[in-house]
Amino acid sequence: MHLASARTVEEITAAMNAGKLPQALLFAGPRYSGRLTTALDLAFAMSGDADNRRTLSADNVVFLPERNLEPPLRASYRMLSEHPCDRYRYFFIENVRIVMMQYHPALQSQGRDQKDRIFERAGDLDAMLMDFAALSVEDRHFLPLAEKMMDIVSKDEFLYKGRKKGGISVDDIRFVQSYVAVGEKLKFIILENVEQSTDAGRNALLKVLEEPPKGAYFILLSENPQRIIPTILSRVRKFSFPAPTKEHLNSCLKERFLTEKDYDGMDEFFYEKMFSPEDRQTLAKSAEEYLELMISGAGADAGKLNAILLPLDRTRGLDYFLSLVSKGLEKAYESGRLSAYETQRRMKLLSRMTIAFEVYNQNARVGLDLALREA
Repeated sequence: MHLASARTVEEITAAMNAGKLPQALLFAGPRYSGRLTTALDLAFAMSGDADNRRTLSADNVVFLPERNLEPPLRASYRMLSEHPCDRYRYFFIENVRIVMMQYHPALQSQGRDQKDRIFERAGDLDAMLMDFAALSVEDRHFLPLAEKMMDIVSKDEFLYKGRKKGGISVDDIRFVQSYVAVGEKLKFIILENVEQSTDAGRNALLKVLEEPPKGAYFILLSENPQRIIPTILSRVRKFSFPAPTKEHLNSCLKERFLTEKDYDGMDEFFYEKMFSPEDRQTLAKSAEEYLELMISGAGADAGKLNAILLPLDRTRGLDYFLSLVSKGLEKAYESGRLSAYETQRRMKLLSRMTIAFEVYNQNARVGLDLALREA
């Protein structure tokens, strides 16, 4: 499954085959436009390791993510649990590996803090994953081992390396700099949303990009390239990744997962696969009740709001809940229940709440309560 446009892939492939691919690249585009898949494909193709693409068994790729890794991970596990087969086994392995790429040994400090203990667990998980890849889907240990791995990798501290999203740090860049400076092996550093990093982190990255060591390739992934500082932009070659059309998206899903229905986007596909029908129905009811309060501006006492938001804790369904509320606000505008101004203001409140939750570690329930009161 490749969501990137054929033109973009051909342009990158042509530059690689001609030996004219710069060591600093920018893959710019919205979520689910194929940026990460293309970056990984490029790393495997240049390393001559395309045969291992399915299991992502590469030790020369470092990925510092800023995206939410949970939806595809949970979706892949649920699909595998319900229908054990190689098609879903490879999808699960791929998503576990993507989480683990942020635990490359090059990024581990010599201390004994919480992050280093997570690195140790990543080493254990790597060994388990290799055993899992060798098992037959009919083996009685197959699903129990998948469940054991999922129990480790799906925890918040593991998904986000012991922190909430907050941009690439200067320490991350220093570790990367030390890693790429040694040895002659090709190395690929995939950095996501550098525009959200601290000034120190961006300045450290700039120094590395000015003269990348031989064999080191830096691939920046960005949804908002216009926010990247000009000095970094001037040192990368930009490739654009447009959002896939609905037709292309569903063609890819049918090819890889044999889906029968059409989806409006990858979010919808992941949400359907990561939750049971019962949990989706419960979250939809909570979103409907919250939406009605937000539209009417009636507010809610603590007891009522707690009852509405309680399923979010049990299901870990905040993202799905927010997507339903956002779609509900759009429908309220289309039906005339809300004006354009009122709709936009409520959308901004939800967006502000999401940023506070992801970046500043604010409690999501507190943020939703505040958004409701301000609405």
